[in-house]
Amino acid sequence: MPDDPLRPWTLEGFTERFLAWVDLETIDEHISRTVDEWIDTRAADPYHGATEEPRVEGLWWVKIPGTLHKGGDYIAICSYWINRDEHSVRCDNFGSAPWTVS
Repeated sequence: MPDDPLRPWTLEGFTERFLAWVDLETIDEHISRTVDEWIDTRAADPYHGATEEPRVEGLWWVKIPGTLHKGGDYIAICSYWINRDEHSVRCDNFGSAPWTVS
């Protein structure tokens, strides 16, 4: 089905990947809650604030606003695949990156 801007996107794998990341790293409650709330925003607009990997079509990543942690040196990031034909967004991974990552 082609991309329909009025229909919410189907999210796949975000909860599982998020929980795996929280288990892997020491993430405080504020960051955890912020990321959890951010996940829902992808259903409305997965492109908002995201950057497509230049050499990998369909793979997008984003620095999640309000998630500076580890003394302000790191920010939470998420990568995900956007399938325009299926109107779906499949989570690839969550992680922490130096906040200066571009």
